[in-house]
Amino acid sequence: MENNKERATEAEIRKLIIDLKLPPIVLELFNGTCNDKVMELTFHKDYTILYAILELTKEQQDEYLIDRYKPILAYAHSTIFAYDSKLKGFIVYNIEEDIVEKEECLTWDGLFISEILRWWEYEVSDDDILYIGNLFGIKQTKQILESIYSISDGKGFPTFEGAYKWEKTLIDQLNARIK
Repeated sequence: MENNKERATEAEIRKLIIDLKLPPIVLELFNGTCNDKVMELTFHKDYTILYAILELTKEQQDEYLIDRYKPILAYAHSTIFAYDSKLKGFIVYNIEEDIVEKEECLTWDGLFISEILRWWEYEVSDDDILYIGNLFGIKQTKQILESIYSISDGKGFPTFEGAYKWEKTLIDQLNARIK
């Protein structure tokens, strides 16, 4: 890897996280230094550095359109949260799927709508969801959580399609899309 200087590196991504002024928890998770008890008990090491991408050669990284989509964090090593350097927002993608250029991306809060639903479905307490949302700097955590309860009567979404429709509607309601 030393001979492959053009590839994205930990140092480059670390600098990006700082330059974007993302909440301190993001850098702590990226660095593996998060000592927050709620995060540790709730997610253990689910949110972490993106080894699956950062250890690739430049040519392999190019498959993920890394010049545009700068990976900043991984969930369970396969879901990647990235910064769209063209549209100045965020996207999420799965490392196992082909990534294509998009005409829109999300705000920071919009990026976490599906994450908050995941937390809720994993039976993370509402108080912990609000706490973790605050750690991540998500300003609309309470609204997102309230929407889950109001739209699904507190029962969740029985189908992927229902959850997807809810998420897209909420993205529009919260003005969380960047074009």
